[in-house]
Amino acid sequence: MEKSIWEKEEKHYPCLEKNSSCDVLIVGGGITGISLAYYLKDTSQKVIVLEQNKIGHSTTMKSTAKLTYLQQDIALKIKNNVGFRAARDYVYAQINAIEEIVRIIKKEDISCHLEKNDSYLFVNEEKNQKKLRKVYQLYRDFDLTPEYQEIPQFSTTLSFRVKDTYVFHPLEYIYGLLKCLEEKGNISIYEHTRMIRFRKMENGYRVFLEGGEQIDCHYLVFANHYLPFVSPYFLPLKNYLEVSSITAKPHENLAYNAINLDKDVLSIRFFENYQILLRNSKRLSNHSITEQEKEEAPFWWRNYDLMTQHGLPLIGRIQKNSNIFIASGYNTWGMTNSNIAARIIASLIEKEDNPFPYPFSSRYTPSLFSVFHFLEDNIHQFIHFIGSYLLPQGKAKIIWKKGKRYGVYVDLDNKKHVVALTCPHMKCSLRFNEQEKTWDCPCHGSKFDVDGNLIRGPATNCIKQDTTF
Repeated sequence: MEKSIWEKEEKHYPCLEKNSSCDVLIVGGGITGISLAYYLKDTSQKVIVLEQNKIGHSTTMKSTAKLTYLQQDIALKIKNNVGFRAARDYVYAQINAIEEIVRIIKKEDISCHLEKNDSYLFVNEEKNQKKLRKVYQLYRDFDLTPEYQEIPQFSTTLSFRVKDTYVFHPLEYIYGLLKCLEEKGNISIYEHTRMIRFRKMENGYRVFLEGGEQIDCHYLVFANHYLPFVSPYFLPLKNYLEVSSITAKPHENLAYNAINLDKDVLSIRFFENYQILLRNSKRLSNHSITEQEKEEAPFWWRNYDLMTQHGLPLIGRIQKNSNIFIASGYNTWGMTNSNIAARIIASLIEKEDNPFPYPFSSRYTPSLFSVFHFLEDNIHQFIHFIGSYLLPQGKAKIIWKKGKRYGVYVDLDNKKHVVALTCPHMKCSLRFNEQEKTWDCPCHGSKFDVDGNLIRGPATNCIKQDTTF
């Protein structure tokens, strides 16, 4: 069964079952949302945090939890798309975020398995050595001090490292932040509470919940993995999803973390007596996890990451002068970017100086270089939008009824489960996931159980069941 090594439940929060109001409504109870609540805890703002599942149990719990500024070739990608200054400022913001998280852990006495270790970037394919050297030189141009160094007990063709980086336990860190919020009367946290839609009002926004409840707020923050709306700026068309398989196996703790630049992504870190390996980071629709991967590891899980065209995360106001904020598109590096996003949005809400005025933004003008990839990615996405209607749907049965497609799954008790096969997010046709027994959207990653109940967004509604078969 899929299970993350970080999985644990230390705190429980109620479901919101009444109409409410607040100054700041944070949609998403992962590391970004809880970090933002932490930075607002000593202000006059009344804050509500909504999480549709368990606090911290979505993307945060599925990460490898590295605190590093050696983030594959992200800096090189930003330099090519936006410019040298943007890449440099991005890397220094990551360094600042690492220092800030370590400061919080020490100040609040949070026990979260924080370990200082070196970060390595490596290649095993000789053709990629030139690219690795470019990344190395770029970090030197940033006045940093990477050094070519072999990885302990690991064979590579070329590798270099940086120091002053860390790893930690992401849920224990979140639980430490939550402990700091417990006695704060201005912070309310709710689990198993799903937003369906929102509406602009005269003095703010009205958010509608799945149970019929409403929340009125002045500031609305989307701190969830994937934004539940399309406009403005057609945000789903500016990014794409990648999915990775992660395993944790018993192993000596070698106290380093590493990631490569080869086509087949491999990321390594250690936790206690386990080696954590991330493999096969691929486009959403091309990914599957093998039975061998499941059998070899006591822990295995998948993670879904929102990737942006230019390499920078989407952080800030959704529109100029709007009081809707977003924090998303972390390009797999959510542990540090979550802290950056929380501090930026807190400063905007409190009308204070932005600690990172550049290059973070929710709005950007793509360069000519990124326009090519923008077109390439969206052609790819369009193909899978069409293909989601045409390709075989695994072992579940597909039935047409009155011009509509329905998915039929019969469980081990011979019970029939029938659902409509249209994702409510952007109308892609769902595909059956034989391994997890779920209906998945190949376009943007929404997931539903065999009865159509929503497991993961960006969709905000369940899919319809049909009991007439």
